[in-house]
Amino acid sequence: MKQILSLLAFLTLWPVFSIVKGQSFTVEGYILERDTEKPVKDAVVQLENSKIQTTSGTDGHYSLSLPKRALKCDTLVLKIQQHGYKDATKYLILPSEDHLVRLDVILQPLEYQLSIIEVVARKQSVQPVPALFELNAAELEKLPKLGEIDVFRAAQVLPGVGRENDFSAQLIIRGGEPSQHLILVDDVPLWNAFHLGGIVSIINSDIVSKVDLLASNYPPVYSGASSSVLAVSTKEAHSDQFRFYGSLDLLSSKISLDGPVGIGTLMLGARRTYFDLLAQLFGQFFPYYFYDLFGKYRLMATNNHSISSLFYFSRDHFNVLEDRKSRYTFVGEQVPPQWGNTLAAIEWLWIPAPEQLMTVSAFLTSSIVRSSSRRYLTHRPEVEDLILVDNSISQHGAKGRFEWKIANHQLAFGLEFSQLSFRNNWEIHSGELSDVVHPPQEVFFDFAPADYSQKQSRTLAGGFALDKFPISESLTLMVGGRFDFLSDQERLLVNPFLRAEYIPTHNLNIHASYGQYYQSTVTLSERQKESVYSAFAIPFLPDKGAIPTADHTTIGVSLDQLFPDLKITLEGYRLLKNQLPSISIVDRSQHTFMEETMGIDLLARYKRAPFEGLLSYSVGESIRSEKGVRFPGNFDQRHMLKIFLSCSPSDVFSVSLSWFLYTGFPYSSPASVFLGGFDNYRERSAFYPEIDGMLWLTRRPVYTYFNSQRSPTYHRLDLTVAYGFIIKKLLLKTYLTFTNVYGKNNPIIVDIDTRTVPPKKVEMSELPLVAIIGVRFEI
Repeated sequence: MKQILSLLAFLTLWPVFSIVKGQSFTVEGYILERDTEKPVKDAVVQLENSKIQTTSGTDGHYSLSLPKRALKCDTLVLKIQQHGYKDATKYLILPSEDHLVRLDVILQPLEYQLSIIEVVARKQSVQPVPALFELNAAELEKLPKLGEIDVFRAAQVLPGVGRENDFSAQLIIRGGEPSQHLILVDDVPLWNAFHLGGIVSIINSDIVSKVDLLASNYPPVYSGASSSVLAVSTKEAHSDQFRFYGSLDLLSSKISLDGPVGIGTLMLGARRTYFDLLAQLFGQFFPYYFYDLFGKYRLMATNNHSISSLFYFSRDHFNVLEDRKSRYTFVGEQVPPQWGNTLAAIEWLWIPAPEQLMTVSAFLTSSIVRSSSRRYLTHRPEVEDLILVDNSISQHGAKGRFEWKIANHQLAFGLEFSQLSFRNNWEIHSGELSDVVHPPQEVFFDFAPADYSQKQSRTLAGGFALDKFPISESLTLMVGGRFDFLSDQERLLVNPFLRAEYIPTHNLNIHASYGQYYQSTVTLSERQKESVYSAFAIPFLPDKGAIPTADHTTIGVSLDQLFPDLKITLEGYRLLKNQLPSISIVDRSQHTFMEETMGIDLLARYKRAPFEGLLSYSVGESIRSEKGVRFPGNFDQRHMLKIFLSCSPSDVFSVSLSWFLYTGFPYSSPASVFLGGFDNYRERSAFYPEIDGMLWLTRRPVYTYFNSQRSPTYHRLDLTVAYGFIIKKLLLKTYLTFTNVYGKNNPIIVDIDTRTVPPKKVEMSELPLVAIIGVRFEI
């Protein structure tokens, strides 16, 4: 640990000692585009208040020699400009002797640029409030990989983002459970974002341009999440030539294709697991596979018009009972358990003037879980094994948005209309499935009955308004709000939003914000909160008059170039959530509770070739208030520390280290077990004849304190080595990842065994030391 911290301190302070005062020197480096990290050619690098300048080459490299007569002050200011990008300013302290200084520059593309079709085609995400934490495509490739590059697992390096366990990619953000976050793909909601029941996300990393995390106090452009917003932006296809690329990882294989088609660009992507195919080659059976498909086309209608369409489709198939066919006689068509998403959208973007932007879009998003299996035991035909599931979520709608900069005001308006519907039907009476998860229907919600049928629907009509304007040269204020009419609640919700930014110097930003929010849907799955089945929890519309609400208050500071190439972001927050629903584990009654979360998040980023580093630390507390009693919330994670270090001495070789530390989640452990009442094990007697017709005493746990225990502290070190090489026009990138390098045993509590007195914890170990290899290719 000390060695890691010492190395981080060295990487942080090294640039300070490498730039010392002098009389003449040369500055050189590379100019790259933000997000894509592509070279920016013909960018002008100029010494401020002088005619000394140079331009970058096709590879983005520049070199600027400064003669002695140019050194008129202790600090030099360099201006970097290129058409279609925001201007950049860099400050250098003079060296004490002749010296070569390396300075790489990242340029951000302008959002609107009428004269450049490329910038219009690659429309930027319209975001009135910049994301406090974000990851781009290049960073995703360098971050830890567990089987493959996973967008959500990569996001876990950001401050305030927790994880349930190594077997779940679901996110815990500032104490908020997964159902309290809004996940968007190009501004379209994603209802079930996971394959494998939560182990891996459905988002193919090859199509991702960047990931923005709005951990709290998100702008009123979005709604329906009491905790946070995770917005995934997909890449734009190349407009100059076709590119074919893909990868083969431990979990799946991917292929993607993009390039110009007609007067637009097209991107296609596909991903599939392959264990079932390998098993077939060796005459074996593997019950599970998943796949997903992605397509995106952008049509450049005119210089300031573009139309884009998006399609995403995913499916998981789990034929859990295939290898037991000989035991059964089947009736009717058999549909093994399957689940997945369908997402489609079309958007028109129009830039009527340099200071105006308008978008109109329509979208459809849905999620399903289905299975149909009716069969009888061959040796006992009177015993039926039944798995009938037909669950679906469907949402479709349209929205429009207009932005206009007039005088000193940046105005943004939007309207949205959508129809949301839920349908849940199941009959589950299966002893076989109970051996996988017991009882199986509780993957949907706590204490779910074996037979269930329900339909719900909602019409939403809403909109937002924002005005960003300066109070002074250093102080900017943003005032706005959102209104939403929810048909099921028969009420209009109005939520204000305020944000102030104070920028006294070029590298210091101080901000404070306040916002009110509501939770559009709720889940009832506390008992499955840390299991791999929690991703199947079905959403419900809140009871009338009991919609959960939240108040967010944050204050933070961002400091850039405290030391060269080091950026620090610090934010404190307080989240107060009301009317959150729950089902009591004592008497199974449904009630609501309040939860207050307070904490501080720190993110430090360092980047100076060949080194790159990230340190994030979070300290917080979530306290739940229920029936006058206060106790830790389900996802009260007090401390999180993550360190990422990477060294890329060449374009083809890199080494990276990732270290994580999480304190444990609280959980409820019964103090004792009450034996009373009887339970007839009729269904299980079909599979275990020795208990046929027996009556068993029911064991009921007795709780005295809730969430009074905590799972152990977790920490893990991963090492990744990557190497690339070129064979003619084929670029190959290979990586080798070692997880849990020092072999830490990290137990997780998966259940409380109430068959013993006193009850005992049932534990399993998280990831051991494992070597994972993968390869990526590009043509």
